[in-house]
Amino acid sequence: MMRTMQFMTRFCILGSALVLALPVSCDDGDRDDNGSSSSGTGLTDQTGEACAVADDCFSTIERDDIPGEIRCLDRVDGGYCTHDCIDDSDCCAVEGECEEGDTQVCGPFESTGLMLCFLSCEDADLNGADPEEYCADFHADFICRSTGGGSTNRKVCVPSGNGACTVVDDCPVDFENCCENVYGDYRCYDAGGADGRVCLE
Repeated sequence: MMRTMQFMTRFCILGSALVLALPVSCDDGDRDDNGSSSSGTGLTDQTGEACAVADDCFSTIERDDIPGEIRCLDRVDGGYCTHDCIDDSDCCAVEGECEEGDTQVCGPFESTGLMLCFLSCEDADLNGADPEEYCADFHADFICRSTGGGSTNRKVCVPSGNGACTVVDDCPVDFENCCENVYGDYRCYDAGGADGRVCLE
């Protein structure tokens, strides 16, 4: 009995020491294994957050301090919080608008005539990372694509399109290409997003 008690005491002491020796995780908990945030939007209260209307955007920061009109961009699937800008310095100009290290750029978007802030996937901002994997780390549906809008276009992370597909007919008119993403899943893409991907005929 005495030996049993001594063994149990030593076992408990050893177990406690092992627990104390374990490394502490510094995971911020914002993203799951698929690159999506715990809220399912990829980003929270930042440029790139999903939205239905502009009032959904930047709700926890000083909205009045944001340079330019706040917009919910409805030309990408699920909406995309952003705001008007003149140059890159207008993006991430307000405390809390961007996570540290998540570079944003100011660029045109297609034929809207607007200059808007976007999460950047330009080579200079990725430190050698693959642009597709970089964007997908924020949300599984994000891709790296050109903003369009002429010679001043930028490479940015935006939602790919209108969700999953197994055949081309699953995709809507604006996102009529069913292509493979970096996870091996098939998603609907517009012409810009489909460029360079393996797509179904």
